[in-house]
Amino acid sequence: MKKTLLICLILCVVLALTLAIVACVGPDAQPPVDGDSGDGGGSTTPVVDVPQNIEVTDIGAITWKSIYGCTYELEINGVVVPVAKNRYNLADFSTYPTDGVFEFRVRKVDEQGQVGTWSEMKSVTIRGRVINAIALSSVEGFTFTWRNNANASGVEVKVNGTSYSLPKGTTTYTMDAPTQDTTISIIFKGDGVFHLDSEPATFVYSVESKSYRLDTPKNIYVEEQTVYFDHVVGANYYHLYDYTGHRRTIKVNHFDMETALLVRYIQADADSDVFSASEMVEVSYFGEDGGKGTEEDPYLISTTDQFRYIEHYEAAGISAHYALVADMRFASIAFSEEGETGANFYRMGSFSGHLDGRGHKLTNFKGAYKDGYFTLFSTIHSTGIIENIVIAEANLQTWTEKTADGILHEKGGNVALFAHINRGTIRNITVTASKFIASHDGAAALVNINQGNIENCTVDSKSVISGHSEAGAICIYNEGRVTGCVNHASVSGNGSIGGIVGRNAGYVARCTNYGAVAGSMRVGGIVGYNYNVSLAGVYEYATEVRYCANHGTVTGGVKVGGIA
Repeated sequence: MKKTLLICLILCVVLALTLAIVACVGPDAQPPVDGDSGDGGGSTTPVVDVPQNIEVTDIGAITWKSIYGCTYELEINGVVVPVAKNRYNLADFSTYPTDGVFEFRVRKVDEQGQVGTWSEMKSVTIRGRVINAIALSSVEGFTFTWRNNANASGVEVKVNGTSYSLPKGTTTYTMDAPTQDTTISIIFKGDGVFHLDSEPATFVYSVESKSYRLDTPKNIYVEEQTVYFDHVVGANYYHLYDYTGHRRTIKVNHFDMETALLVRYIQADADSDVFSASEMVEVSYFGEDGGKGTEEDPYLISTTDQFRYIEHYEAAGISAHYALVADMRFASIAFSEEGETGANFYRMGSFSGHLDGRGHKLTNFKGAYKDGYFTLFSTIHSTGIIENIVIAEANLQTWTEKTADGILHEKGGNVALFAHINRGTIRNITVTASKFIASHDGAAALVNINQGNIENCTVDSKSVISGHSEAGAICIYNEGRVTGCVNHASVSGNGSIGGIVGRNAGYVARCTNYGAVAGSMRVGGIVGYNYNVSLAGVYEYATEVRYCANHGTVTGGVKVGGIA
């Protein structure tokens, strides 16, 4: 009997404590967090009135931290929506705003139907994604059939500009028999927020050929050295035409500029009696607003990839006008040992166009080579002009290679930035914090052999020019004109070492040197070796050095001069 009374007493105490806890914390209380003893020592979980940690996922779902024992209300753009759980997909909202902007807040509703305090108002913009274009499954006469797209809110058909709206789920359309050439466009309609309208599938019906001409390829763009464009509905392959009229055919909607050379036109075609080839569309490698390559409207270069497009135009025999519209830094590349090769820019062929830097900076030209000269262009032709560019942190080197027999093989050639041979014009170039080093042959900042004009160029004191044999801050060997140039860099080598020009058989005027010049023989503050060159009936150079000044130290073994 005593045991029974004791058990009843314990049960009554437990029941009383339970009722007391419920009365204290109320129906909105959350269970104790991990480690909470609930012993009344200040560690009980506080009542949460306002939903916390409100976020919006990438797919447009609103989430927040759950409140124990509660449901919720969301106010979205002024409309209150009851929500059972702590998540709501905006795609389920009754009305999609045309601008994609949702303003919302959330509050709890407890088990007794009492509402809590609204959270702060938040805003999110849903930009949506373009629905995939219509994919035709068949065309029979004047009836088009396509596969349905569950994300489409409807279909729009345009016939010669007149629109016809078709309801959601429609997969076929029949038009009246055309009596004239007719343009037909079919578009999947989106909701304007989560799903945007598809690109149109466009065809032109030709009364004469009684077939549908494919739409021209659209949205042509370039990433790195690959050209992409939208797939044309109904096309089985695409024709690529270069600037010589040569045609190449591919089955995919992209091509590599390396293998396709410079494509001028793209045309969609189909192996079908229903469809005929599209009109040709011209490729714009520099974008719609990237210029036309003329003197009045040059191609605009803003990336190192676009800088390389020069090579493709030159290879196609096109002498275009280019202009830099941004500073550019070439990708980093490391060389740890002599003999390593590689570069972070492409050695292009000849150049006959006009490149205007507009004062912009090209940073971090870097490369090492061990087989012949190392320059950006092989030759700058007489029509070629490069001007108004700042070159920073360039580091170009050529190595000499030894074989196992210990014999020195003279592979490492001359090194310079712009050209092995310049027959054009290089002007208003500034070189800063750069290195030009040749372990066997000659070195210069700008050009190996100048047979054209180099005007008003400057090399700063943070730069270094070092050739195993010849060296000059501006060019190694001059047969043309070098005028108005200034050098502050150190220049060193063995024979024919000059602060401006290594060897001169041309015209050097109004140039100034401030850098230290050092060599073994034929060393000069302006020109290391100045001499007349003539060959009866072939060439004759009138050598002149005038109006020049040297302020740098000049040291050497034999044949040393302050000027030449």
